[in-house]
Amino acid sequence: MKVSINWPLVATLLFLNAFLLFLIYPSGPNLQIDTANYYSAAKSLTEGNGFKLFDGQFLKNTPPLFPLLISVVYFLKLPVASFIWGFQFLCFNLFLFFLFRISKILLFEPILCLLVCGLFGFAPLHIWKMALSEAPFLAAQIAWIYYWIREDKKALVFSALAFAVMTLLRYQAWFMLPGLLLPIFFKRISFKDVFFSTLPALLFNLIWWGYLYFMGNAMLGDHQLYGKLSFIALLNNLKAWYFGLNDTFGLNVAFGVLLLLTSFFWIFLLGKRNLLKDRTYLILLGISSSLLLFILLQNNLSLSQLPRYLSVLWPLQAILLIISIKSLFFKESTIRNILLVIMLVNLFGLLFLHQKEGKAIALGIMSQMAIPNTQWAKADLDKQILLSNFPDLVWWLRGGTCYYSQFTQECDFDFNNRIGEANSFKLIWFTSEERNHIMKSFPGLPKYKKIKPYLEGEGFIIYELER
Repeated sequence: MKVSINWPLVATLLFLNAFLLFLIYPSGPNLQIDTANYYSAAKSLTEGNGFKLFDGQFLKNTPPLFPLLISVVYFLKLPVASFIWGFQFLCFNLFLFFLFRISKILLFEPILCLLVCGLFGFAPLHIWKMALSEAPFLAAQIAWIYYWIREDKKALVFSALAFAVMTLLRYQAWFMLPGLLLPIFFKRISFKDVFFSTLPALLFNLIWWGYLYFMGNAMLGDHQLYGKLSFIALLNNLKAWYFGLNDTFGLNVAFGVLLLLTSFFWIFLLGKRNLLKDRTYLILLGISSSLLLFILLQNNLSLSQLPRYLSVLWPLQAILLIISIKSLFFKESTIRNILLVIMLVNLFGLLFLHQKEGKAIALGIMSQMAIPNTQWAKADLDKQILLSNFPDLVWWLRGGTCYYSQFTQECDFDFNNRIGEANSFKLIWFTSEERNHIMKSFPGLPKYKKIKPYLEGEGFIIYELER
């Protein structure tokens, strides 16, 4: 039996992977503080110490699945840098696979669908370039949507498993669930199916929350909803978005919001074409709107983090746009031309933002791992407390526990309670970037005790107490 290969489709997949490689190379996947949290928890788990983070705290603000998944790198003793590269590309191609399956259901050209959705909304910069839980989350999210729009009982089981994976990767999955009330209202899906499909996620999360409670932590860590959501925050966040449009982050956020508002516009414009009966459209619009609303309701929302929060929505907006244009224009050539223009505009936008963010992003994994350990070999850093404004970077370089140095808004009393007493410590201060920390002597020591440089290296200075 002769196997037919769709070479244009293969070329499209190769192009998208090559483009992602271009964005990540040469600095490698971007390491955030959360990256060190996840990987230090994974390493601690393999050592039998539970989900302990690099700064001595317990993993309490995030679900456990991502550290469990990446713990394989420490179980099998794989090279960490190579594993992070491979994991990002694995999640990216799973994402493309389920996009391809969705395009077949929508009866839309798969190649164009993959190009538009794969490049759309700057997702490569804020998901695939970042070594964070968003990468597997987006792959699971697209799988969840695919199984919901398939309309069969077998798919319902897989959608339940996909949603369970989503909630065990990121709590924000729960914020998408109310969006399914929209297709329920229009009788495109049943409430019973939604209810039973959430039971596995609820069961697994109850086990995790019970474990957190047993360990003496709040069930959602610092994410207590009663203190995090308010309608006043909605107005404040809208104001912050408006005045933040002049910087790169603001433009990025504005683009995502504009797409979501455009989706509402399509509802009123195309209602006479029975778009409100489209199961896929209602599901995508519902979960996107629901997540956006909960993001807007959050107190003290960081404008710089908004692109990350919204990044999982932008590929969904691309699918919404495809459905909308297909409903408005009946000629396939017209749809193709419009979407190609959108793809090209977004491609140039990606390249522009990539250059803009190059100066602001944290060190990539390749540059972090390439710092010579010979600079640290001269320092006696064992059997004493280590403090740093970049304790996550210290963990990548040498392992072990390193505490955050005193935060700008942190009083001496709170800092003492967080760290405890110390007769000997070293402060590792990185000079290449600024963080919200202050460099001062350990507040629990006598005031006459001063710190002095102990060792200077490329981009860092290690301080110790004067003797």
